[in-house]
Amino acid sequence: MLSQPRQSIAKNEGLSLAERFLLFEEPKTKWLRLNRLLKQKPGISDRLKLNLGNSDDNVQRLLSVLFAAEEAQRFESKAFEGIASSLTNSELAEHLTESEVTYWSQTTGLDLDKSLWLAIAYHVIPEWHRLDRLQDGRFELIETCLEWLHKDPSSIRLLGLSQKQFRKAFTTEHWLVLLKQLRTIIDGRRASLPANVLPKMLVLVEGPTDNLLLPCFAKNAGVDLNTFSIMFISAGGAKQIARRYGLLKEMVSIPIFCVFDGDAQTESDKVRNNLRSSDCLHVLADGEIEDVLNLDSFVNHLNNYFSSLTNTSYYQTISPVDFDGVSGRGERLERFWRDRKLGHFDKLHFARFLADALGSEDEISLDGKTLIASLVRLRNLSK
Repeated sequence: MLSQPRQSIAKNEGLSLAERFLLFEEPKTKWLRLNRLLKQKPGISDRLKLNLGNSDDNVQRLLSVLFAAEEAQRFESKAFEGIASSLTNSELAEHLTESEVTYWSQTTGLDLDKSLWLAIAYHVIPEWHRLDRLQDGRFELIETCLEWLHKDPSSIRLLGLSQKQFRKAFTTEHWLVLLKQLRTIIDGRRASLPANVLPKMLVLVEGPTDNLLLPCFAKNAGVDLNTFSIMFISAGGAKQIARRYGLLKEMVSIPIFCVFDGDAQTESDKVRNNLRSSDCLHVLADGEIEDVLNLDSFVNHLNNYFSSLTNTSYYQTISPVDFDGVSGRGERLERFWRDRKLGHFDKLHFARFLADALGSEDEISLDGKTLIASLVRLRNLSK
């Protein structure tokens, strides 16, 4: 539900598993994928570290549980329903007990459905070191956390303990201290982390162009959304925003911000009539995301883009008057490309060009600035 369309699992499934453990994803879906990997033999140990009765890695266990708890705080209990029934055919079933789930509930204050998720995380630990192949901040985050936990008195005392001893030694007081420190570390490294690692807000947009340009417009307006823990989801059109919002608002506890094109009145009204108090929506008054640029700036970038694609001896300059009476620029751009026999206008390619070419806040329309301010306001309210 949350992730982008599934990509094929590449060369290293162990790496993919470690990434997926940190990926913001509906817990039941994540567990079903983990469970499928558990059933794959031989060579399961090369992809998944299943810790059943191993007392030497309680620090790694604790880190997995802390991340699971942070994830659980971002979901409603409903998102965890069904995990218990799916454990029946899992290798974990004989090792997870009611008393263990109750222990995590009493220690963390989470309900039993979420505490089952923590109990699973205690036993199932990805091979974190495989994240070192990534070109982002995930491995550095894990490395920092493991280094911290190996020095923290609350976790040092857990080394070498059996599961039963662990429960006696690890209390709510220890839990609260460690969870607070984990959040501090995550916040400190937020700018280097992918947006889909423990986000604090979801933004539903119609397509990949919105997904690409909106953060760029915000940055030009002096707002770096990379530091805001905002995850953008390209829904695939206005109807899909309405559908996904209807599902997500029942599952996630973090705010959701929906951005509709100006012609999506029917779908935006459906969302507005069912909007949670914690959520917000914005209908682009200018039309589409490209229309958020002031016309003169837009035309200037369009001419530069167009000249980069064509032979300058046949190049005909586009002017602002070519957009007179146009409510949305996309259709007119399609016509320009047809008239010049360039084939189909590649909207996403142009968006990538714009993302690199944008210069200042002055290029953004009033509606664009209002959208960015609304995003920042909702994010600040969720702190």
